[in-house]
Amino acid sequence: MGSLSIWHWAIVLFVFWPLAAAITVVPVWQILKRVGIAGWLSLLSVIPIVGLVALWVMAFSAWPNDKH
Repeated sequence: MGSLSIWHWAIVLFVFWPLAAAITVVPVWQILKRVGIAGWLSLLSVIPIVGLVALWVMAFSAWPNDKH
């Protein structure tokens, strides 16, 4: 078993990463729209640490559509 060639990395970079990003961003965008938060913030979900921190901030903050 040798190391991965440049073609393997190119496939990962140009095929699988955008596919995984789209699979993540689209549902997060819809969720954010339903709770009244700007949908463009779903782009943060593809940045590993930033997406995780954003998830925690959104989970424990008051949402604009809260009825409290």
